[in-house]
Amino acid sequence: MKPYFTIIICLFTIKTFAQVKPGNQVARDSIKITYDTNVQRQPHYYVDNIYVGDNIFIHLDANQILSLDVDKESSKIFITTKNPASFNFLSLQEIRNKYVKSTYPRALYLLNGKLVKDHSQKIDEKYILSIQISTSDSIASLKDAQVKFDVIEILTRSKENLEKANTLMIRGNSTASTFSNRIR
Repeated sequence: MKPYFTIIICLFTIKTFAQVKPGNQVARDSIKITYDTNVQRQPHYYVDNIYVGDNIFIHLDANQILSLDVDKESSKIFITTKNPASFNFLSLQEIRNKYVKSTYPRALYLLNGKLVKDHSQKIDEKYILSIQISTSDSIASLKDAQVKFDVIEILTRSKENLEKANTLMIRGNSTASTFSNRIR
């Protein structure tokens, strides 16, 4: 029994007395800050020869795929679907022109809470769950900015977004989605 206890104590103390290389030390209560200056080469997705960006896997069902081809040299992924006519891909600008009424010439897009850096990507219109529009005037830190713009947040019909949309909030407490489904 004593040898087992000694071995266990030794295992716990090894981590405690390990050496750390200088420069790799990070305080436990520090905040990690990352600047997005390194542009990584992301694959370009094409669905039925239409460039859609990097958001395709949010709403493309595996049963809809007929074939998948990868061009490693150009980082392009070509997806051929069984029924190409079932998609109505819209660019972010087309979505803005169709659904947003604004006089500001510029827009900042968020897709499922993430900043969109590639404005040439497209989204299938039937997979849009909601569009929320704010202006730079409504953001306190940007109210006095000279450049005015819209902040357009697009939520797609992802599983996570649909679950959030079906959750009923009563006095700040979330109730089960089954309760919200019974109300309908």
